[in-house]
Amino acid sequence: MSVTIDANVLRYASDDQSPRHRSARDLLDRLAAGPDIVYVFWPVAMAYLRIATHTGVFEHPLDPEVARGQHPLGR
Repeated sequence: MSVTIDANVLRYASDDQSPRHRSARDLLDRLAAGPDIVYVFWPVAMAYLRIATHTGVFEHPLDPEVARGQHPLGR
């Protein structure tokens, strides 16, 4: 089986101040452990970069270089 990831799951997984952080992080950890194929489509990756670096979304947005270096399916 295969799954796709939404930008909001990535957002919550990278925002440790969010009340949804733990559940999003746990989901990504389970998916990364396999055996399913996980897809992060290009528009989702771009949406995540836009969301994660936006001051209106995060109180402390990620620096663009840090956001690009994030590996949402692994640590």
